[in-house]
Amino acid sequence: MTNFEQQDVLMNKINQYSRRNNLVIDGIPSSVSNQALESKVVDIMSKIDIKFSQSDIESCHRLGKSSKTILRFVNRKSCSMIIRKKKELSNVNHDSLQQLVFSNQTQ
Repeated sequence: MTNFEQQDVLMNKINQYSRRNNLVIDGIPSSVSNQALESKVVDIMSKIDIKFSQSDIESCHRLGKSSKTILRFVNRKSCSMIIRKKKELSNVNHDSLQQLVFSNQTQ
């Protein structure tokens, strides 16, 4: 393996390690403004019994024009906690969750 290939592999490992604090959420309506996105994510998580605050989020923004939102956490533990809860959420009906979270949202 050449020096360039070794550097490329090392850089890839570093990039993957830094993404451990990231989480992608899909389904937040575009009617939620970018300014309200962080607080809406905290609100959504609290409604499904995941407790954290806006101070736990380093960055929160939409991925292009899609309905996907990326969160970057200050601490990996917050991200890991949500991923563990994901298994429990897989049994939740998507429509009932949407109604619970966005029932007071004007479209």
